[in-house]
Amino acid sequence: MRRRLSYLLPAALLIAAAGCSRGSGTTPAERAALLYAEAAATAPRSPAQAEPALTEALRLFASSGNDLRAAEIAAFLSTLQQSTGKLSPALASLRTALSFYSAAGDREREVQSKIGIGRLLSQTGAMTDAVDVLEDAALAADLYGFHRLGALASAELGAVHGAKESWRLSAERYGRASAAMLRENDLAGAAASNAGTLRALLALDDRASAERIAAQTEDIIAVNSSSLAPSSAYVLLADAFLDHGRWEEANDCFRKAAAWDRWGADSLRERCAAAAGAGEALFRNGAFAEAQKRFLAAYTLARPMNDLPVLAWLLVRIADCDVRRTGGRLPQEAAIRSTQFYEQAQNLYHRARFPLGEAVVMHRLAAQREYAGDVNAALTLYRRSFDRFISAPLVPDRDHRVFHTAALTGNAPAMEEWFSERLLTLLLERRSVSDAWNVAERAAAAALRRLVLTAPLTFRDRSKDSLWQQWTGALRAMEQSALELRAVPPGAGSEYASEVNAAGEWSRSKAAALARILAQQFPELRFVSDAAVVEQTVPRDAAVLRYVWTETALWLLVRRTGESDAAMRLTADRFELRRRMDLFVSLPSDDPRRERLSAELYGILIAPAERYGRQRFLIVPPSGGGDFPFHALTKEGRPLVDLIEVSYLPSAAFASLRRPVRPAVPAVSVFGFSNDTRWGLEFELREVRGFFRNATVVINQTATEPALRSMTGDHLLLASRFGPAEDGTPAFDGASTGVSAAAIPVTAAASLHPFPSVQLLDAQRQRNGITSLHPLLFMMNGAGTVIVNRRPVTPRTSKLFSAAFHAAFAADNDRYTAYRNAVRALYRSGDASMTPEAYFYYGW
Repeated sequence: MRRRLSYLLPAALLIAAAGCSRGSGTTPAERAALLYAEAAATAPRSPAQAEPALTEALRLFASSGNDLRAAEIAAFLSTLQQSTGKLSPALASLRTALSFYSAAGDREREVQSKIGIGRLLSQTGAMTDAVDVLEDAALAADLYGFHRLGALASAELGAVHGAKESWRLSAERYGRASAAMLRENDLAGAAASNAGTLRALLALDDRASAERIAAQTEDIIAVNSSSLAPSSAYVLLADAFLDHGRWEEANDCFRKAAAWDRWGADSLRERCAAAAGAGEALFRNGAFAEAQKRFLAAYTLARPMNDLPVLAWLLVRIADCDVRRTGGRLPQEAAIRSTQFYEQAQNLYHRARFPLGEAVVMHRLAAQREYAGDVNAALTLYRRSFDRFISAPLVPDRDHRVFHTAALTGNAPAMEEWFSERLLTLLLERRSVSDAWNVAERAAAAALRRLVLTAPLTFRDRSKDSLWQQWTGALRAMEQSALELRAVPPGAGSEYASEVNAAGEWSRSKAAALARILAQQFPELRFVSDAAVVEQTVPRDAAVLRYVWTETALWLLVRRTGESDAAMRLTADRFELRRRMDLFVSLPSDDPRRERLSAELYGILIAPAERYGRQRFLIVPPSGGGDFPFHALTKEGRPLVDLIEVSYLPSAAFASLRRPVRPAVPAVSVFGFSNDTRWGLEFELREVRGFFRNATVVINQTATEPALRSMTGDHLLLASRFGPAEDGTPAFDGASTGVSAAAIPVTAAASLHPFPSVQLLDAQRQRNGITSLHPLLFMMNGAGTVIVNRRPVTPRTSKLFSAAFHAAFAADNDRYTAYRNAVRALYRSGDASMTPEAYFYYGW
């Protein structure tokens, strides 16, 4: 009873105060001040009870015209809401504070509020909005001379660009922040910004600059150890090294962090971070026994903090050390102990609402059952792990101590492969070929979804665009809910957490339903639906060859209409085969080793599928093998493309696309840029008019994004320099020659006229910037055929291919026949410098 009264007392005081105010005729401002004072006293004990009083005080101050006081209360309310993990309400409160600070003319706090808004936007996954707000804050800080705030805004921008993997912009912003903070004598901020710069430079592989920044930061720490927290600074440096595989440097920094014994009551988290980070560096370097000691020490330090994801991650790593040290063959007692650790971690991840963590731990438990000989139980757990991963929102995880996908799966960009490869191995060994096909297709579709969701797309087809925007909006809402749930401290805000969780589940159901509608109405978008990707149909005149890596082998899965799926293990030595495939791609076209290696790879990769050949092979390359030229492998000196029709698909979901209709008279559009390294390209592009008199040719100064968007026709030839723009996003432009003022983002491909066929020509001589994303985007926009050069080509090669292609296309109006004739022309030239294997044909 006494405890219940303690909760009711603050509310009673507020009610009494309000009643007295009404009776005594005090002004709204005075009542607001009383409410604010009572709420401030209540907030440390019960934030939930303080919120209504603060909201009412805010309303009263606003109604009385006291903008500054209203702004202060809104800012305090936002801070209170952040402490309980209520990110969306906190963002709304801070935006309210910003409007009142603007009205009151308090420019310094206005800029502070913008920085806080940008930080909250990034925490909820709204990265583009965060960049816009923070850029505005940095500009305002420079305008009003708030140098410290300008530095903070730059540091936040560096963090957001880093989260988006726009590393060049991240390094630039962090560098600007560090320089400003040093001028303001903010040494801790400068060290933290330097750590961010280091992370970006390591991602850019700029080792010299990275070493210079690391040395500068250590100098700052050594000279100013009394005025900053050395342990925290060293941990930040170590994390940057750790995230990019620099184990020795990371371990050295973690040891230096642990060496500082000036710990205070508020340094428990830093001590835990230092111990856990040192353990991770040792673990990745193979020192499992020593790593386990560090993880155990970190776990002891972390228990009072009750940070569930951190505790779960440490339990996983403690068990991992035992498993890795013995190669999985643990004594019975140790096996039971490690299983218990994994189960505890799974429970903690579940309580923390961390489905990706649950998926990883299920994968670990499956391996434990497999080591124990219970393959059926292992198969069930591997399947559950994969399903949990596929259904989990892929939210950014920037702190390896909380949960770093790369740390626990080994390779963040290939998560789909990691979660599926052992499951695929067991299914294929049991000859469950159709199940294996479905798992491989779902994994590939998940990878494609992650690829296309890195940038916003807009489709010209209004119906398609409306559904697409609704679907991506539901995914963003699901991601935001996951991020908000992660921010709620354990045991706090349970009612709010339930609301957010319910909203997230509703968004998940909405996203799944919209994905299914997209897949039904637009076959080129079938991959967006996890349920629809396993329902694809294969044309009767084709065989789909899906190549799948497992842990140690490469398998070939074959699907044909009217027949059972087939599977063959092509090699038991995955790593040797991958080395030979990489060697074949890297060898110059005139290297004498190519002919022998090509024949050997044909025998491994193609010969087993010959008996399934009909009219065409539709090839789905293995993960990481999108640029391998299967069509150029030779049998008795003849390339595969000369023996049978060959085309590539981003995934088997695209096998159901319709073959482009032959136009009676093709309408061809040409768009591109000439540059100094490709003398004669302009003539090559203009020469298309020699084959198609009505061809539309837009090049050089007139080649702008609006001009590209206005083009129509049956076939588009787009010649450009392909590569990343300044912010790291894929683009095509002629900026290297000053022809184009700005890069055109590749995502613009989705909003162009839906050309039935497209040819992309990368005009660079030394490198090639075309990736798997480029044909995918054009196919999503309705192109049934996309032809690209995946390797640099010489002007002579390009000119011969273009002339042969356009001549055949004008005569026959069939795109594949034209492509095949052009490739054959390159082979017949007898010139070893020609590179016919550079040209890939996607789709029909």
